[in-house]
Amino acid sequence: MPIEEPAPRSIASLYPEAALGPEWRLFWLKAVLACGMLGGFLLAPKLWLAERDYPLCPVSDLLPNVPPPLDHVWFGTLIVLLVVIAATPYARGLIGVVVALAALLSLWDQSRWQPWFYQYLFMLAAFAFARGEQPLTIARFIMAATYFWSGLQKCNAAFLSEVYPWLLEPFLSEPAREFARPGGIVIPFIEAGMGIGLLVPKLRMTALILVLAMHVALLYCLGPLGHDWNRVVWPWNLAMMAAAVLLFWRTPEISFRAIVWPSSRYAWLVLLLFGVMPFFSLLGLWDSYLSAALYSGNGIQADIIISPKVHDRLPRAIQRYCKARGGTFVVDLDSWSMGELNVPSYPARRVFRRVARSFCVLAPEPADVVLLVHESPHWWTGIRAQTREDCEALHGALLRPAFRLESASTSSRSNLSEGRLTHGRFTEDQPWNRCRRRPRGERDGSGPWGVVGAGPAGSEV
Repeated sequence: MPIEEPAPRSIASLYPEAALGPEWRLFWLKAVLACGMLGGFLLAPKLWLAERDYPLCPVSDLLPNVPPPLDHVWFGTLIVLLVVIAATPYARGLIGVVVALAALLSLWDQSRWQPWFYQYLFMLAAFAFARGEQPLTIARFIMAATYFWSGLQKCNAAFLSEVYPWLLEPFLSEPAREFARPGGIVIPFIEAGMGIGLLVPKLRMTALILVLAMHVALLYCLGPLGHDWNRVVWPWNLAMMAAAVLLFWRTPEISFRAIVWPSSRYAWLVLLLFGVMPFFSLLGLWDSYLSAALYSGNGIQADIIISPKVHDRLPRAIQRYCKARGGTFVVDLDSWSMGELNVPSYPARRVFRRVARSFCVLAPEPADVVLLVHESPHWWTGIRAQTREDCEALHGALLRPAFRLESASTSSRSNLSEGRLTHGRFTEDQPWNRCRRRPRGERDGSGPWGVVGAGPAGSEV
């Protein structure tokens, strides 16, 4: 059955004289979402391309490579389609194409599952898979659930002791921050209450005002006048403000039940992903980035500790993110991801392991590369347990590192630091006995850099 949608008699019906009607809200919500996703793509283009140093983390090793220039064409197609969608009154078919292309492209790298992308994707998908005014209802639920769970995620000691003081830095001096620190106790409940308030007609306008104030404060804190950090979320905050007004301003007729109770199969899916699954992230059973854990302080963190031998074999572009510490070097994954991709590293153990395994091919001994995971903090004490895994432990799964070293010759391994890490594959005879790298176009592993270093137990890399 074809999906019905309101069709305006003319473009004029989308402008102020028809303001607040469902057609007007649908058009401008679609435009805001398309522009927001477009802004995120343009601010983090390397996140979506294969040729880069930071390793790709596909959901499955069975996925084929997406080599240049196919990745550029794929990414460019998304950009063009988003521009068209933003300017076209109704473009359900194009939205479906964008959702499919973007979702597929994200499978090649889990680092692309950033919170802003996840939200944009499902809110835009509502225009392709829901009927009539249902995209508005689904978007309202996603927005309310995001604020609710984002607040609950902050109910932990690490937010109070680490994140909240950092957020206050652009606003208050150090003595004033200490005085204001107890206010961090109520912030999680205010934000969660905002999500509930958006669902309740009598509380909706108050909640909307608080939402707008929060985003203004976040833009100041994260923007050029504040920390100048995580620029990719700047347009997301602007889009959230615009979407909140479009969805909740002057909507007393929209009841709590109308927003929460699903009216289609797609709405049931959204209820599951945005309303139910975030609870499991609190138990460590669902990704925090898919659970509105935004500046919450409760996610896992990781560092990669490497020996000087491994450090010296790294390309210089990666060495800049290594900090000397006690005779070893620590690879700062967040700084590396932010520096190259303009997004934070994806906080999931499987992603951290994948990145760490990419260093193991340069390690003479398994202990030369250690993944140090700082577990989620205890909600009351804020203390983080730590787990360590060396290459032997990390190598439990089939190795397919996400980068490839180029321009290193077999006769001059010291020149390896001049190499470049790009997307590629490793093939193995046995996991730790031989790990020979095969460059594009070569079948026997020979060539200008067929052997690039000594692997564990005398293996050839």
